[in-house]
Amino acid sequence: MTEASGVAARRRSSVEPAMVDPLWQREALGHQRSLRVLGRRLELRSTEAEGLALASARFGRFESLAVGSAAIHMDLVLPPGGWTAEDASAAAAQPADGACLTRHRERESRYVASAGPSLVLADLERREICAFVEPSTPQTLVGEVILASPVWRCLAWEGLVALHAATIRLRGRTLVLIGGSGAGKSTLALAAALAGAQVLCEEVTWLDAAVGEPVLRGEPWHVGIDARRIDRHFERFRLGTMRPDASPEKTVIELASLAPDAGIEVCPIGPIVFLDRQSRDGPADLVPLPVAVARHRFESGLGAGERSQRASRLSAAFDRLAQQGAHRLRFRNPSEALDLLERLT
Repeated sequence: MTEASGVAARRRSSVEPAMVDPLWQREALGHQRSLRVLGRRLELRSTEAEGLALASARFGRFESLAVGSAAIHMDLVLPPGGWTAEDASAAAAQPADGACLTRHRERESRYVASAGPSLVLADLERREICAFVEPSTPQTLVGEVILASPVWRCLAWEGLVALHAATIRLRGRTLVLIGGSGAGKSTLALAAALAGAQVLCEEVTWLDAAVGEPVLRGEPWHVGIDARRIDRHFERFRLGTMRPDASPEKTVIELASLAPDAGIEVCPIGPIVFLDRQSRDGPADLVPLPVAVARHRFESGLGAGERSQRASRLSAAFDRLAQQGAHRLRFRNPSEALDLLERLT
């Protein structure tokens, strides 16, 4: 081979791959579906039908209409032919936590997460996600780590703010209930639903100011109640339904089993109510908080996940909610707490 022909060969090899990876051909991602997630469109493409089934199981209960023109695009890559019943049984038999290592990393507009051998990569700015799903990963982790987490990060990149808060709609007014683990968010959410109020969410409230008038969004399908709260306040649910991904200490109550309209996916913003559990019996009390005191409590109570969001957006979220008011609710009995909260409506 002459020197000139060698240079030409090297030049061709740098731009002309010996073969085209069929994974990226359009027909390889032939299974497609469009879903709605927190008011946004999620456009799915998958190499196998099982990929769409996994995504539908995680996101398929959202019903509210999509807003805006941009969609989140997710490609799901599964082993050829999907997986066998034996694969699914083996994955289902694994504990959802501890046995399968999960990791995630975000830098600028790039996000990557893994759950065992399954991996997802996302370009948050372009709203493009590609997930590689292996059958040995428990499906609970596939749903939360591989499918949901990059979608949540895309929404946060867009400007939505996630808050560790339950939100209820009581007598036509929204109340955002903020408190740490065990503060009573889920307890009040269930009590509100039983009293005829609507529940937006029990754990994570999304403030969406990215499309005009700010609203709150959530996943209003179930409430998980600590077994001790069941025994004390909700004995009728002592034998409630357990989900495979639920904590052993919690009973999961489907809101639809209480009333067809017990859940609501989107609602106007409302005041903040900080929750304190009483350490002993005594009357519940509700007091207004000065904005400065409320801001300090809000900022000092932020969890690691909340702090991963932009500080300026968290501050703006507090300002929008605090404009509606800020209160501190101390309670032990959820019925007494609801009686006090009705005064805010």
